[in-house]
Amino acid sequence: MQDTLRAIADPTRREILNLLKHSRLSAGEICNHFSIS
Repeated sequence: MQDTLRAIADPTRREILNLLKHSRLSAGEICNHFSIS
């Protein structure tokens, strides 16, 4: 349980979950929403 809470505490991970809540996306499509290299 603690690992799950720690994972969703990260804002980027929460945004990924939010994106996936609305539609199916590939890893590349998810990456396009962020400026992470």
